[in-house]
Amino acid sequence: MIVETAGYLGPARVLAAGESGYVQVAMAGDDVMWARMAMAVPYRPEPGDEVLVICNEPPHAYVIGVLHGHGTTTLRVPCDLRLEAPRGEVHIVAGKTIRMRSEVAMELGAPHGTFRFGRLNVLVTTLVQRLTNAFTWATGLVQAKSGRLRWIAEEGWFVRARRAHVRTTDNIHITGKTVHLG
Repeated sequence: MIVETAGYLGPARVLAAGESGYVQVAMAGDDVMWARMAMAVPYRPEPGDEVLVICNEPPHAYVIGVLHGHGTTTLRVPCDLRLEAPRGEVHIVAGKTIRMRSEVAMELGAPHGTFRFGRLNVLVTTLVQRLTNAFTWATGLVQAKSGRLRWIAEEGWFVRARRAHVRTTDNIHITGKTVHLG
């Protein structure tokens, strides 16, 4: 059996993205044609990308790889998506920003977790924390700024410092069965 080989297999520059999975490419010798995306990875090329094109005879050209790209790879599924590594780890690495968003809710769960950041900004409308115990260590300043501040302790409240200052512009009230000073 004789099998014909491809008339062209090589790099091409993406000129434009078309509809239904086609892109316009400029191949070597400045031949311009439309090529069908035929990659297993759901990549969306951008103008200027360098792709690998195979063509037996025009107009039957196919993009079968990306040599240098700036486009987006989008994995879109119609229902639930689950990534599993039952005996391994999952790493998501980006050279720039990682963004996660949900229209309803987001949940993280594990027996143990760690966040490592140079700086962490938390921007929320309402923050509710339910903890058994909470411990915070800071070698520098811990500061809270709010319109009002209320601490409620069911059993006891203990503050220990080398120096303490309480300053108000109005009155200060201390109510207790017994108040010990000194």
